[in-house]
Amino acid sequence: MLSRVLKFFLLLFCVWHISAFAYISMSRAGYAFELEWMEGAMADHIRVISGGGSIYAAPSLEFVPFIYAPLYYVICYPAVLLSGNVLLAMRLISLISFSITLIIICKWVYKETGVAVYSLIAAAMFTACFEVCGAWYDIARVDSLALLLIMWFFYILRFGGFKYNNVVAALVLTLACMCKQSNIIAAAPLLIVLIFRDFKKHIQLIAFSVFSIACAAFYINYGSDYLFSYYAYYLPSMHAIDKSLIANFWSVDLFPGIPFLILLSVFYLTKIYLDKDEMFFFYVSFLTGMILSSWLARIHEGGYLNVIMPACAAFSLTSALALKKIADPSAVIYENEKINTSACRRLSKLSFAYAVLIMQFLFLLYDPGLHIPSKEDAAAGISLTDKIKSFKGEVYVPYHPYLVFMAGKSGPAAHHMAVFDILRADKGGKNYKLIEEAVSGYITSQKAEAIILDNLNFSHIGLVRKFYNLKSLIFEGGVFYPVCGMKTRPQYLFIRK
Repeated sequence: MLSRVLKFFLLLFCVWHISAFAYISMSRAGYAFELEWMEGAMADHIRVISGGGSIYAAPSLEFVPFIYAPLYYVICYPAVLLSGNVLLAMRLISLISFSITLIIICKWVYKETGVAVYSLIAAAMFTACFEVCGAWYDIARVDSLALLLIMWFFYILRFGGFKYNNVVAALVLTLACMCKQSNIIAAAPLLIVLIFRDFKKHIQLIAFSVFSIACAAFYINYGSDYLFSYYAYYLPSMHAIDKSLIANFWSVDLFPGIPFLILLSVFYLTKIYLDKDEMFFFYVSFLTGMILSSWLARIHEGGYLNVIMPACAAFSLTSALALKKIADPSAVIYENEKINTSACRRLSKLSFAYAVLIMQFLFLLYDPGLHIPSKEDAAAGISLTDKIKSFKGEVYVPYHPYLVFMAGKSGPAAHHMAVFDILRADKGGKNYKLIEEAVSGYITSQKAEAIILDNLNFSHIGLVRKFYNLKSLIFEGGVFYPVCGMKTRPQYLFIRK
């Protein structure tokens, strides 16, 4: 009876978390402004493509790409052409990607356990990690598509038994790496294990993976005059490591949010190891790769909670698999009769597991309203674009250049985060000099009638103060902050002297 009651409440939490996320994603998909402070510049990448330009071009005030591989933009482009709304189309691609990832998790758990309820729990648990992962699942960023592709890669290797299984897995891994570079780290532990356990059996997978990834990278690199490798590999490699996050990844990011998922996953790995299950090496490699890709991305300067998505997906999946191990019957022989002596104990263990998962869902409860922009936010955005539109000359909004485009004005379109990636990582280099001279020259020329900054830590604030006067603050109160990611907004209005 207790088991059934706990199971009922567990399913209730599953429905709540899935419904809460669905409500959030549908409520904010059409929001005209940024849900996260770099979304607008992600949309600018699509505008470059639609204009026939190259994403990976020499840095200028017109455009500097973010340090991502191009697949997300390539997939979003047709969706943008169909919808006509850049941000909406990109968010829908992320939402669809996340939804397919949930389907993969459901199918994966069902194939392993044969229990539909466990599949639902796994999908709901990952959905419930929404806040732990920075409220990122449905926004116009690469992460949801990247996660879908790497999960698909692992799924194919676990369950695919068709003739060209290894070839398809290699192609999917290539797509995953051309979406987000850290996916190669997620796949590496499993590939290494496969090499050492049965090299001959998996030589096709290894060879095709190396060949297809190398060909894709070379093709993009050659077509961009070798700037793709500069933006996608060199600049990220130069990011400093925040030593405090080496431990905080566990003590701050993961354990406070998903302690019971981690414990259940450890239990599952221990159980299949003790049972000498042949899948032990697969799952320990899967978890290691997903955690490692999250950890290495998080500890680098600029890493945010979104990079935890692979780790949370892996923990959600393996914790659901642990339920099957807990519920497995154990019969013994007594006086020539097969008696299920452990039935009561098994039910009590399963009840305990259900209670643990209910506690985990309680840990992950959040207020959906905090992740939906208000009417006041939308009105503030319209007011700001009207203000930008009111200036006769150019307007420079380095942290949100998309606003200038929305206002129908001209001005530099390079996002300052992309500019800053070069300024902090490539000092003295050719591209550093190009962008430094471009930003300094633009400010000193006073070509812009107004400059709008988020903060006074802008890299060229000295020049801004020299040639422009701080006129006013743009917002009062808490309006127009993005609902996820860094809490920043256009605030300081400088007018040409």
